Amino acid sequence: MRITIPNVRVHHPTGNKLICYCPFHKGGQERSPSMEIQLDKSRWRCFTCATGWKPLMSLLTEHGGLSREEARRKVDDLKALAVQEQVKRVDRVPCPEYLLGQYLNRRPMNLIKAGFAREILDEMEVGWDGERFRVVYPIRDVQGALLGVVGGAVLSKDDDGYVAYYGNAPKYWAYGTHEGFPYQVNPKWSLWNYYRVADSEDPSPIVVVEGFKALMWVRMAGVRNVVATCGAPVAGSQVELLAGLRGPFLVFLDNDETGKSASRMLTADLRRRTNGVRIVKYPRDVRQPDDLTINEVRQTLGVSDADDYQPRQDRDQEDPSLETDRPRPV
Repeated sequence: MRITIPNVRVHHPTGNKLICYCPFHKGGQERSPSMEIQLDKSRWRCFTCATGWKPLMSLLTEHGGLSREEARRKVDDLKALAVQEQVKRVDRVPCPEYLLGQYLNRRPMNLIKAGFAREILDEMEVGWDGERFRVVYPIRDVQGALLGVVGGAVLSKDDDGYVAYYGNAPKYWAYGTHEGFPYQVNPKWSLWNYYRVADSEDPSPIVVVEGFKALMWVRMAGVRNVVATCGAPVAGSQVELLAGLRGPFLVFLDNDETGKSASRMLTADLRRRTNGVRIVKYPRDVRQPDDLTINEVRQTLGVSDADDYQPRQDRDQEDPSLETDRPRPV
């Protein structure tokens, strides 16, 4: 992590902190660094000066020579870097890939019937848990390491064969340690598909959606730069990860009241620190992006050069690798 602070010599970074040479005593030429800057909390102090904690904004404007707007943008950038470093350093052992692989030999028939192409399911590593009747989605960190999987229910709690966990009926269930995974996973530790977008050189806007299916549907429309928040509202750490991508962004969260509120909040957070952001207006009154047709998504997002991802239901119906979305009769 290489970070510069105007008119301050940085000795080394350590986690969310910078250890620096204090510019306010010995003419900024002290031999041992005595200044600490906390990036995540946007504050600094010098142990030699015994100044106590002070806002990073004041250091950047009064000593660094930045305007308030430049300083505010610098503070936001440093916060984003701190979050990215924190996520990278999470003290968790990545899951071995075979734990996901055991669910990839079958595909969820309910998604095939809904029009999702096999190529998209393969690309996004979406599988099927036939024992629990759940669609399996991988959760990866910002570098692409597997953190775990979550299972999306296709049966309601009133259906025969529904398996409840911990006495309740969650829509998504994180597979825990007793399933062979090192720990339970929180999808909001990262953004779904973030590691691919972060490594992409595609200059087109980054589309932000809410759910797994919404992301795959937008991906089928030919959009490669798309990430999912795995629910609303958007977590603060996810906002910082997005800010680190710089944008521009198209916010395409769900069209219900929760999604609209989250869209407004996310847009306000990103607007002052990125290269542009706007909320996508739905062409008709539907709940989420995958309720639109592929052509409607393309027109709404202004996609012209699209990948040829088309559902092949005639072929998929005969594919033995497909799983049904309901329990087989005993």
